[in-house]
Amino acid sequence: MLKSIEIKNYRGIKNLKIDNFKKYNFFVGDNGSCKTTILESLFSAFPNSPEGIITAANSRGLQVNLDNKYNFFFNADEENKIEFILNDEIVTKINTKNFIEKNSLDLTNTSISIEAKLSSLMSPKFLYNSLKSYGEKVFLDVDIMIDNIFNITTNIKNINNNLLNKYSKIYGSSYFISPSIKYKGNASLVIKELIKNKKKNELIDILNLFEKDIDDINLDGSQVLLSKKGVKKLLPISSFGGGLSSILDIVTYLFDDEIKTLFIDEIETGIHYLNYPKFCESLIKVSKEKDIQLFITTHSKEILEEFYKILENTNKDDTCLYRFQKNNDTIKSVHYTKERALSAIQNNWDVR
Repeated sequence: MLKSIEIKNYRGIKNLKIDNFKKYNFFVGDNGSCKTTILESLFSAFPNSPEGIITAANSRGLQVNLDNKYNFFFNADEENKIEFILNDEIVTKINTKNFIEKNSLDLTNTSISIEAKLSSLMSPKFLYNSLKSYGEKVFLDVDIMIDNIFNITTNIKNINNNLLNKYSKIYGSSYFISPSIKYKGNASLVIKELIKNKKKNELIDILNLFEKDIDDINLDGSQVLLSKKGVKKLLPISSFGGGLSSILDIVTYLFDDEIKTLFIDEIETGIHYLNYPKFCESLIKVSKEKDIQLFITTHSKEILEEFYKILENTNKDDTCLYRFQKNNDTIKSVHYTKERALSAIQNNWDVR
């Protein structure tokens, strides 16, 4: 379980440490408060994700390339080495300054063949270096490369498989869900595995909370198809409206046995407020059964109210809420325990 994160020089964050994470964690705050940046930092700090900052950026529709990599760094200054410290033990350091391009061609040299020049242009170029360590013990040192059509490759410089496997097993896998990747069929690989392993009924049970006549789920490539009682042909999920697609894109990853942590940015996007109670209930139920930790950003007061209403009667200290506010280069954080957040919600105080 993730308990704390320290972030240095990443995007709009100069230095910030947050702790007291629980099973369910909510980040709220105004636009520009860096709550999504914190979500990205947690995702990128995992021991087995050296390319995490790219995955998170691309999932938000921010196409990473050589010309905009400075956007990862505080004040767009690549001299500021990025650092994440997860649970006070797993350290990730990211920088662009420790690599020397070898054998680069002078493309203006007329004696060099066109084929050689094209090959040089197409070959992956250095983007950044990611160094993962447990304290002082380095277990993964990787150069992240990118070609001119934005394919990402890794060049492993140093690896300690024993330590990498150990911490990858402890922390498990994670997934980052942002509003911009919903409705794009990203969940199809997980659905394919559920169908293969005869577990699709678990997913159908969730869908029935919102569309009671759905009795089967299938795939056509990456397109999700649903069977509806009384309808002769399978229907694309898009025909059921964007809300069901959005719900499916989130809950599907709860059934991936490799995932221990799920990061959801702007969870309410695409979901009608009347479906919040059933959606929150299903999210809590399955995450408990699968033992998955959730980190969620939201602007929705109603989402918070529904989550806390369901969790109010549990005795466990299982919920954490942070409100963030940015003033110049400083981020102020206010921590709400479960009891404090419940009191605020019951008294109609707006914690957002």
